[in-house]
Amino acid sequence: MSVGSEFGRTVRKLREQHGVSQQVLADLAGISRRWLVEIEAGTEPKLPHAIRLAEELAALVPEVQATDLLASCSAHLARRADIMTKVKRRRFIKYLSAVSGVAVIDGERLESVLAGLGPPDDRAIDDLEAISRGLVDEYWTRGPITVFPMVQGHLDGLRSMLASAERTELRRRLLRVLSETATLSGWLAFRLQARRDAEDFWALATAWADEAGDGPLRAYALIARTNLLSATWRDGEGGNAVAAIALLDAAASVMGPHSSPLRRAWLYARRAEEHAIRGVRRACETDLERAARALAEAEGCVEDGFLRSWDQAQLAGYRGNCAQLLGRWQEAISILDETLPNIPPTMLNQRAAVLTNLAAAHSQEGQDGVEQACGLLRQALDIAGPARLVAAQQRIAGVRQRRLRPFTRMPAVQQLDEQLRSWTTPS
Repeated sequence: MSVGSEFGRTVRKLREQHGVSQQVLADLAGISRRWLVEIEAGTEPKLPHAIRLAEELAALVPEVQATDLLASCSAHLARRADIMTKVKRRRFIKYLSAVSGVAVIDGERLESVLAGLGPPDDRAIDDLEAISRGLVDEYWTRGPITVFPMVQGHLDGLRSMLASAERTELRRRLLRVLSETATLSGWLAFRLQARRDAEDFWALATAWADEAGDGPLRAYALIARTNLLSATWRDGEGGNAVAAIALLDAAASVMGPHSSPLRRAWLYARRAEEHAIRGVRRACETDLERAARALAEAEGCVEDGFLRSWDQAQLAGYRGNCAQLLGRWQEAISILDETLPNIPPTMLNQRAAVLTNLAAAHSQEGQDGVEQACGLLRQALDIAGPARLVAAQQRIAGVRQRRLRPFTRMPAVQQLDEQLRSWTTPS
């Protein structure tokens, strides 16, 4: 049997074992089905095609390693694949450093560690932590479809290091970075409305935080997971506020009173939203007051993670949303009108959310608020559409359908409908 046929035979066997059609695999790898048929029949593939097929099968089949699959190619092709893998890894490290605004101190050392040629050390993890912080900034200011592949590549690199991290404290540090990165991956999946993927990432984040013995990190992942239960993304409809509050209570218990004040502020603000959905005004106001006190404590504190952009404008956005969920639309309009100018245009997620919540508040004015609500929703869609913020698009569509349905014949609503159709996003 030739080495070319060995690679093709392995591809075919794995593909058939896992129920993947030739057309699907060919489409994923960016080759024609006819060319895949020839490869599986024994023709040696071109190097880029072999790498793409190996990578796509590895993504579809967790127990498959792309490098092992490439080893079944001919000797010269396998050597070239190994060289290309090293080049891709080197470019990826430089790319992550550039897009995250971090100058990696020792790129060659980091590349060696990621390739499994040496154990991780404190310096390598310092660099990986710095890259993680930079990717958080990318999350806030760029669309998830752009950032997701970068974070996934970063997460894969971190996971590859875990087996060789033998020193206890070093392994704990690596587990913390893994947990934070998995939580960020979950957020990106959620923004794209890949809800099952988000759930898996947040479960991984929780498990790695537990292994690291880090209660605040576990709480961080649990707070994020409440979004899967929340009706805040459905304009207050559906969801399971009771379960979300229970999860937030669990997060509060493992977080502890001396954890990051920004993390506590976020937890209280999220719980306030869930109380507002249930219509429990007093509990909502109590948690908003707690969030305000925690945020006041945070003045001068350094937060390197996901919440370092959390500020008074963020809290005001939560306060305004709580008011509109409770039906106090005049208060909500006042709060959110004042908040909107304080949110930089680069903060895509936050700005789209505040615009949508302000529109939901104006929609409660009845016919008098329709034009204003539609104008705000169109502004939100101008952000959420091009940035592929799918969760935000669905929230916009939900406000339109549930709040503006009686006014469908009004020109402002029809213009909004036309813009919504252009993004073809279901609610």
